[in-house]
Amino acid sequence: LEKLLRLAENNYLAVRQLAIQLMSEREPRQAIGLEAWGVLLDSNYHHGLAAEMLRKHFGRSELTTEWFKNRLLTGTKHSVEFCQKYLLELHTLSSLGVDYFEAILAQLGTETRLKAVANFALSCLKNLGCQLVNSTFLQRQLLHPLCQDTLINWINNDDIKANSLSMAYYHALAYEPEWENN
Repeated sequence: LEKLLRLAENNYLAVRQLAIQLMSEREPRQAIGLEAWGVLLDSNYHHGLAAEMLRKHFGRSELTTEWFKNRLLTGTKHSVEFCQKYLLELHTLSSLGVDYFEAILAQLGTETRLKAVANFALSCLKNLGCQLVNSTFLQRQLLHPLCQDTLINWINNDDIKANSLSMAYYHALAYEPEWENN
């Protein structure tokens, strides 16, 4: 299976087609498995096939919230697109809750390729209710370059009340010695 996955990413079309043909002759759940389809989901060539197989052969019990979180945090285009389409189809927004999206944002790096993940998680948080976001988490994410603009807009639009952040936080932002201490 490892060799087939490697060959599926080969530069030569004939080699890629052979690898996929050999994989398609195997049973998708047992012989290939969730992990291998996840690898192909990030593929340049076979992300469509992988998405189709994941949707067709795996359900909520295999495509867990943790699996989706790990796929989102890869930041690869096709994994993020798959998660944006199907996470909320398999797991309701209310069952995921604020903590789920806060955890994703807390683990998010600052690379620009992760902007789509940040936007998705922030839009889900907004749909759940901005006022439910933990103020300590909010203070930290206001300094995150991928979240900052959206959170400032929430404050400016009064989606989040400015007084939900502590005065000590504002002092630390405005007064350099306080920033150093904080």
